[in-house]
Amino acid sequence: MTEPKNTESQELNLGIGESAHNRPQISAIFFLKQGLRVGAISCLIATALGAAHACNEPHLHQKTRSPGFLRDCSGQTPASVASINSGCPNVESGLVASGSTVIFLQGVNRTRSGQKGLWYEVRVVRNQSTQNASTNAQEGAIGWLRANKF
Repeated sequence: MTEPKNTESQELNLGIGESAHNRPQISAIFFLKQGLRVGAISCLIATALGAAHACNEPHLHQKTRSPGFLRDCSGQTPASVASINSGCPNVESGLVASGSTVIFLQGVNRTRSGQKGLWYEVRVVRNQSTQNASTNAQEGAIGWLRANKF
């Protein structure tokens, strides 16, 4: 008496045929997806809690979408001052034009009233200004910009 043989379609339905050959690849994809999920969730939680270094990318170059003045918080962050206008005044000669390139140094989430949201401490790499003005930020200038500038 011979034992019945499984057909290819039966093996696929049972998950026998292909899974044995692809097991290492499937495991790698699973762990990669889980790592991405954990990283994204951790980043969101840190941002929501207002961590001083939430989701930092210290060497990430970013171009600005709209012009803005760098802010100087005198050793504090926009998240820790009572008022942005009095606690973080504009940096003299701190205008960053749209299309400028900056490096993110750190990020914070301001939850207090007045200009709520994400703020980034940046270093100017290249100021894309088409005009020579005394208010333009020079390369290497450091200050805070709101996330809506990117």
